Amino acid sequence: APCTPDGAAGQYDYSPERLSLHWHPNTEADLSEYRVYRGQGTGFTPSDINLIACTPDTSVSGLDYFPIQPWYIKISAVDKHGNESGFAVLPPEYIPIATVVTSFSSSWNENGVEIKWTLTDVPFNAEFRVSRKTTENGKYAQITGDLESAGGFFFFRDAGAVRGKTNHYRVAVLDGAREVAFFETSIRVPALDLALYQNYPNPFNRSTLFNFDLPRAMDVELTVYDIAGRRVAKVFSGKKAAGAHELPFRADGFPSGVYFYKLRAGNKTLTKKMVLTR
Repeated sequence: APCTPDGAAGQYDYSPERLSLHWHPNTEADLSEYRVYRGQGTGFTPSDINLIACTPDTSVSGLDYFPIQPWYIKISAVDKHGNESGFAVLPPEYIPIATVVTSFSSSWNENGVEIKWTLTDVPFNAEFRVSRKTTENGKYAQITGDLESAGGFFFFRDAGAVRGKTNHYRVAVLDGAREVAFFETSIRVPALDLALYQNYPNPFNRSTLFNFDLPRAMDVELTVYDIAGRRVAKVFSGKKAAGAHELPFRADGFPSGVYFYKLRAGNKTLTKKMVLTR
């Protein structure tokens, strides 16, 4: 087998490339290529699964590499007969990073998922993009939300997080036409309970809003009854997706008085009282 590659070094930068590596050339006459592997910890086993590059040259660039992760790089030399050398190991602390994510976190509250991160310095005119997926093997899709910054600290709120699922997020910076990922984070968002809220405004004159939450996609019916228990309006009947919903109601032609609105969802029924004033 060839000798283990010597002099391995790397550089991570948000632009123009993600991770660049270089090393000294081997001297074997029958050398075929170099192989680059990426894994977590020094003990990871190089294989086709974690192979990220094959090259006949002594440098490679544009590699995926999240600097916040405990990822190690291993480089080997292979001859024309398929014999592979030992591995040169590059630990994370040996890979200089131009812009470092020093910390990041994700949390959930009633306003949505909040993602925070801190950079050692901010790329000039940096445009950050946040993407989300709700399955481990799904594809990330860019989302919009409230992004705030102060120096190297950034805060993003996703009010549209999917309830009852683990939401996976990727934060990246736009480099030309390419997104370069800074980090990924995941958080489990609790499922909604079935709930019917007080209409707003209440009392109301002519129009009001009904709000309710569904823990899953369900057939629902929302109806209005007068004080005598007679049904006077069907606001909605049909299928609704899981999540929070809002339905408007106009009481044109209805006399003033006390009314009840009833939500049927699956085999459950919720009722609340409202007051119409003229």
